[in-house]
Amino acid sequence: MQNSLPFLFASLGFAFAACGTNAADSPDASATIDAANDVFDAATADTPDSAPSPDAATANCPSNFLPTSIGSVNDLVNENGGLVFTIALDSGNALTVNYALALQTNTAIPLTLPTILSEVTVFAGHTVDLDLGSAERSYAATAGTISFETVCATGTSGTMTDVAFSEIVELTNSPTLVEDGCDMTYETLTFDIGSCPK
Repeated sequence: MQNSLPFLFASLGFAFAACGTNAADSPDASATIDAANDVFDAATADTPDSAPSPDAATANCPSNFLPTSIGSVNDLVNENGGLVFTIALDSGNALTVNYALALQTNTAIPLTLPTILSEVTVFAGHTVDLDLGSAERSYAATAGTISFETVCATGTSGTMTDVAFSEIVELTNSPTLVEDGCDMTYETLTFDIGSCPK
């Protein structure tokens, strides 16, 4: 099943829309947020509260496809108005960790199904196609905690503990879980995306 909303572009828009209310006041961020909202409005016009997955059987779900340690200095990082969007790619799969620069480090932050007010958003994409900007399946981190070791405009590092990912219909300001969708859990998942000055 190919997600109808482009994985990468939606995640970028979600990151800028979700990390705080001050971003809309920034001239640089407002155009990005407006463009992202146009995509979200068009994509979610007739989205049901819960959509069935054609591959809902557990046997068709991919196993934990992210490595337990992910990231490199070659990852995608974009900062705008104090909000940072990152994508770490590994074997055709992706982890996105989106956050505000003002985020406190070395503090366990609970992960829940993202909303427009989420301080941190974490998504995963299975079989990502960068040319099309899409993923075969998209997931949101819905449980566990995340603790950032480093946070800067050019990257981040940290650890997620007891993190659960649930399949979502598409990336929006308020993602909808796929009914009987795929799930994956990690006891520990570390990330080191981009690089921060020493």
